[in-house]
Amino acid sequence: MADAFGDLPADLAQAVMLLAAHYYEYRDETALGQGCMPFGVTSLIARYRPMRMGFGA
Repeated sequence: MADAFGDLPADLAQAVMLLAAHYYEYRDETALGQGCMPFGVTSLIARYRPMRMGFGA
């Protein structure tokens, strides 16, 4: 998406910071399930996910 962190769109940069803060906050948690991602991060990156269209969608 960008060569440098400052070149990222603002919502993606915010998602990166939120995810880093989440991982730091819960760094000692071993009970978190696989794929555990905060809702705020998911909602910020949702529009950048590829959309599949066709028979397999």
